[in-house]
Amino acid sequence: MSPQTLIERARTHQKLLWGVSLRITGCAADADEVVQDTYVKLLERFGVDERRPLRPYLLTVAVNLARDRLRRRKRAGYVGPFLPSLVEAGEEALPLEEPVSTERRYELLESVSVAFLLALEALTPKQRAALVLFEVAGLPLQEVAQALHATEGAVKVLLHRARARLAAYDVERISLDGPTAERDEQLLMRFLMCLQNGDAEGLKQLMASDAQAISDGGGEFLAARVVVHGAERIAKLYLHLAEHRGLPVTAEIRRLSGRAALVATLAEGGPNDARQFVLSLEVGKSGRITHVLSFMATRALAAVRFDGAGGLK
Repeated sequence: MSPQTLIERARTHQKLLWGVSLRITGCAADADEVVQDTYVKLLERFGVDERRPLRPYLLTVAVNLARDRLRRRKRAGYVGPFLPSLVEAGEEALPLEEPVSTERRYELLESVSVAFLLALEALTPKQRAALVLFEVAGLPLQEVAQALHATEGAVKVLLHRARARLAAYDVERISLDGPTAERDEQLLMRFLMCLQNGDAEGLKQLMASDAQAISDGGGEFLAARVVVHGAERIAKLYLHLAEHRGLPVTAEIRRLSGRAALVATLAEGGPNDARQFVLSLEVGKSGRITHVLSFMATRALAAVRFDGAGGLK
C-alpha cells in the first residue's frame, strides 16, 4: 500500500479522531494537531498490514496524543480561568456507525457544550478518554480497552469513577433541543439590550443571584483572571466593559457548541485588548442565567468563523 493510499484510508476516520480529541483535550486547535500527528505516526509505520482495520490503531494513537496534551496543559497551568473551545453547529457529530454501547448517556451535541467539557476537567486524562470513547462515541468496551491499553475490567472501573465525578453535572444537565435554543437566544438578546441601555437592574434580574462570569483571555488578552461571583458584580463588570470598549463593529448571534452566542469584532483598542470575542450564556433549570462566558483566547476560538457579519442578527 502506498503512503498516499494509506493516508486516504486514514482520512475516512478523520472526523472521529477529531471529535474524540476535541472532547479529551477541550481544545479544537489541539484536536487539529492531534489528527495531523496521528497521520505522521501512521506514515512512520508505513507498510502496516492492509488486512488489519485502521480505526483501532488510529484511535489508540490519537487518544494517547490527546491525553498527553491534556496532561501538559494541566501541568503547565493556565493564565486565568480555562474555557473549552467553541465549535460551529454541525461540527459536533462523530460519524460512527450506530453506537454499540448500550450505556451511552451523552448526546453528541451535549458532549461539545461548554458545561459538559468543563465538567470533564474534574476527571483524570484516562477517565476522560474512557468516558468519551464509551459514553459519547459509543464504542464497544473491547475497543475502548484497546485504545487505552487497559483490560475491560479496568475500563469499567474508570467509567464508574468518571460517572461519580460527573454526578453534580448530571443533576443539572439540560436538553439543548429547539425550545432551549430559542429561550437561550431570547435571553442573550435581552442581556445585550440591557448592556446597550446601561440597565444594571435589568441585567441582575436575568441572572441567578449566585451566577458566575468566566473570561478566558489565555494570557494573550486583558481579561478577569478570577471567576466573578454574583449577579450584581457581573452586571457592574459587563457595563464597565461595554462603556470601555464600545459597541462591536460586527456582531452576529449564532449557535455555538449547542448554545446561542454573540460572535463579535470590536474596534482597535490597546495592545492587549482582544478584537474578536464570543459571549455565551449558560442557563439553569430556573430559566435564569447561571454563567456568563467570554471567550477571547485564540485557541478557544480556533474553530469559530469571524466572517465580518454586519449588524446584529
